[in-house]
Amino acid sequence: MYAEDCENGEVVFRDSYGNEPKGTFINGKLEGFYRGKV
Repeated sequence: MYAEDCENGEVVFRDSYGNEPKGTFINGKLEGFYRGKV
């Protein structure tokens, strides 16, 4: 999986299977994380 560099805000990861786990970055750290559609 990959993501853009992010300091604050929400980010959507995408992997080669089409999964879209989502997370929230606060001060450059991934604080919350959950899996989106599969």
